[in-house]
Amino acid sequence: MLNEMYSSILAEITGQQPAADTGSETLQDIFAHLEAGTVRTALSLIPRLDAVEYEQNRQRIAELAGVRPSALDDLRKQAKREENDNLQGRRLVLQAPEPAAEPQNGLQLLNDVAAQIRRFVAADAASIDAIALWAAFTHLADKAQVCPLLAITSATKACGKSTCLEAISRLVPKPISAANITVAALFRVVEAAQPTLLIDEADTMFRQNDELRCLLNAGFTRSAAQVVRVVGDDYEPRLFTVWGPKAIALIGALPDTLQSRSIIIRMRRRLPDEQIERLRADCDQNFAVLRSRIARFALDNAAAILAHDPKMPDGLSDRQADCWRELIRIADTVGGDWPERARRAALELCARQDDEDDLSVRLLADLQTIMNELPERKWPSQALVDALNALDEAPWADLNHGKGLTTNRLARMLARFQISAKKLRTGTHTANGYLTADFMDAFQRYLPQKRNTGTLCDNSLPDNELKCSTFVPVPLSKRNISTERLALASQIAGKLLEASPTVPLAQWRQECVRQGLSDDEITQAETYMLELGLLQNGTIQFA
Repeated sequence: MLNEMYSSILAEITGQQPAADTGSETLQDIFAHLEAGTVRTALSLIPRLDAVEYEQNRQRIAELAGVRPSALDDLRKQAKREENDNLQGRRLVLQAPEPAAEPQNGLQLLNDVAAQIRRFVAADAASIDAIALWAAFTHLADKAQVCPLLAITSATKACGKSTCLEAISRLVPKPISAANITVAALFRVVEAAQPTLLIDEADTMFRQNDELRCLLNAGFTRSAAQVVRVVGDDYEPRLFTVWGPKAIALIGALPDTLQSRSIIIRMRRRLPDEQIERLRADCDQNFAVLRSRIARFALDNAAAILAHDPKMPDGLSDRQADCWRELIRIADTVGGDWPERARRAALELCARQDDEDDLSVRLLADLQTIMNELPERKWPSQALVDALNALDEAPWADLNHGKGLTTNRLARMLARFQISAKKLRTGTHTANGYLTADFMDAFQRYLPQKRNTGTLCDNSLPDNELKCSTFVPVPLSKRNISTERLALASQIAGKLLEASPTVPLAQWRQECVRQGLSDDEITQAETYMLELGLLQNGTIQFA
């Protein structure tokens, strides 16, 4: 106590801080070496101090050593990294590309990048141009405000998605490939290294992890590209960034929320006459030089590119325009034919995306066509599916590789409109299905106008003489009856049910014979109605 009092009095008289002659042995050694002038030895001991003692003496040590306090912080971080080198795995080190020595002609550069991609990737011109522009954008992403995802999709495997992703990885800055990455790893990797993230087989990941999809969604705009996590023993809330360019490859469609934030490249299986070079793992094949050239172009032109506000082509939604604006900025800056090529690619690729998005609205329109004459009726799920698959000039029969729309797919598509299946009872038979009334709200909200019939793909109207019955089944492959004949049997039942809630089976058979159906076709149709629960005690009924 007396020593502390003496030190305080001495400090007041001399105006100096008391010598640190108390504390841990390491701290005393540090001050001893500083007084002796052996500064390097003193600094080598800094990492040995515990956090509290270091914080209490940080400023004083820095003053005596003649360095900034942040330099001491760096020493401790370096020591921590060296300590972590003993952990499993390898320390993540991503080197930014070295910019080319000479300034680059942007027009020639983009032409060369597109030609390089075309060497190894079999895709249409719009897709190649989009990939080239996106690869150039990744070198500017750290300064941009919007960062569109590049999504490489295909209907099935062996369509070149992984090859395309590998080619892209050789053009972008600090690429890191992750076929399987956890949520915790994702935001820590992005925070620590600011990489270009390349995720293959993303369809598997999305099925298993909804949170990962949410994090990718958040990375679209800089203002929203952050997540909050608690760290340390005290569970301190900390912000982590998820901002940075990301490219993913997957089979099938993107989740809706990611689709609207993406430049979508649809790959197809290559035809024998579509010749490309093999992308080799044992040699560079001129990618490194191109990446350095892109880095130099971005370094010299980033400010001009990001300051440019391009005129966007008509026909894009707001979100699509946000995605493509970043790429069109680059195209306008380089000039030549790239401004036109970029806008043409935007319209072409977004039109394909719109075709997929419109399926949901088309579904409502076709369901309204089927239901418009049957208010307050019950619809078994299978009956609706069969009716949709039976529509001429409609996409439903071509889904699922030609197997047609299924009840599960129908349920998923209707779920986005808050329409769900329920248990329907018809006599003693119970089946999953829908009520016509469940669709009324969606019809009013999403269809442009009230209509009695839906339009076909060419905007023509279907035959109004074909009345819609309680079911318009499509024959399964095992049935020995054509679609048209089974639909005719359905229509006969529907007309009879308009006059009465129940129709004797014999009456329906007689009418079928009168309409020219054979005995075998009548039997097949009768069996199908039985499976749907429409036959009860020798009558056709739909209660």
